[in-house]
Amino acid sequence: MPVSSEQDLSIEASPRPDPGKLIEWDRLVAETPGSDVTQLSGWATLRATTGYSPLYILATQRGRVLGGAQLLTRRIPVLGRIAYLPNGPIIDPSSPHPGDVLAKLCAALEAVGRHRVRMLFVQPPDGGQDVTIELLRHGFQYSEVGIAPSATLRIDLEKTEEELFRNANATLRRWTKRWAAHGVSVRQGDESDIPKLAELVHITAAHQGFKPFSSSYLCTMYQELAAAGHMVLFAGEVDGRTVAIDGLTGCGGVLHARLGGFDRSAEATRLNVTSAVQWRAIQWAKENGYRWFDLGGIKQATLHELLSGRPPNLDMMSGGDRFKVKFGGAPHRFPPAVELIASPILRRALERLRGSRAGRRTLERVKALARGGRIPRSPAP
Repeated sequence: MPVSSEQDLSIEASPRPDPGKLIEWDRLVAETPGSDVTQLSGWATLRATTGYSPLYILATQRGRVLGGAQLLTRRIPVLGRIAYLPNGPIIDPSSPHPGDVLAKLCAALEAVGRHRVRMLFVQPPDGGQDVTIELLRHGFQYSEVGIAPSATLRIDLEKTEEELFRNANATLRRWTKRWAAHGVSVRQGDESDIPKLAELVHITAAHQGFKPFSSSYLCTMYQELAAAGHMVLFAGEVDGRTVAIDGLTGCGGVLHARLGGFDRSAEATRLNVTSAVQWRAIQWAKENGYRWFDLGGIKQATLHELLSGRPPNLDMMSGGDRFKVKFGGAPHRFPPAVELIASPILRRALERLRGSRAGRRTLERVKALARGGRIPRSPAP
């Protein structure tokens, strides 16, 4: 007998769900297109090392998890307890009534935002425009905090290897034929490479001006994600010496360029080793059945330039965006982020903060904490 859309559909909000449900939740996240590792329970374990606590909202019916959200909460001085939901909620695409699951999850998120935390920020999952719309119906507003990138570049891995090669820019195509002759090679890494990754990330952080992840944080990330196939490392070498390492995360059919670092010596830069690492990661993703390769977030100015209909002006892009563009990915937008700040007084205070330099620094701190726990370094006086 068919089950009605409301029958037995329940919502549970808990920091520690039943272990069986958590296993089912992780399986749902891993298998749902458009999901991300930031919704896996292993990610909550990782973020606990930077002071965050998880809150799971799970929609179940007759013991089956049909959808849910893994929120991460933390107390921040002055602002109080905040929560953010990256790339969620997730809904089982085979659910017989996804609209009802979404409505109940969004109602639960509203309750969290009004009664458990001072501020709740939500970046819906890829393809989750309906999530944004439903949350707006529940009193959320569009958010400018930017807890996650609003756009990225993605490579369609259903293309043939020849098509992927043709889509890369001419300089990269030439380098693919030169690396071997110059002693450049790329190998798949493992946990023993984490200390070197931490060292290289530290070098990159010093150059770009952010506080780097610690070696212990990176080790926890690898341990929590790699065992189930959600993280892979690639190391670039020159004559056997490691000069670049990228850490990539995979979930929902997408391999995502998550982090990386490289030795900024003249040799590593001259031989374009970071491009060799990224190119090999793209090839590996295709070989291992991923649908998309995500090159990572891009700035709005870059997005507009790529969508302008004219040949892109690379001089208008940041160095990081210029690096990503040469691999031939297509611009990809994520659904608009939303936020719920229930207190009118706090909302007005934040609106005033956005109008001042000190206020913008405070909001940048919130964004940095949400994105990765790394705080941008203040410029030297």
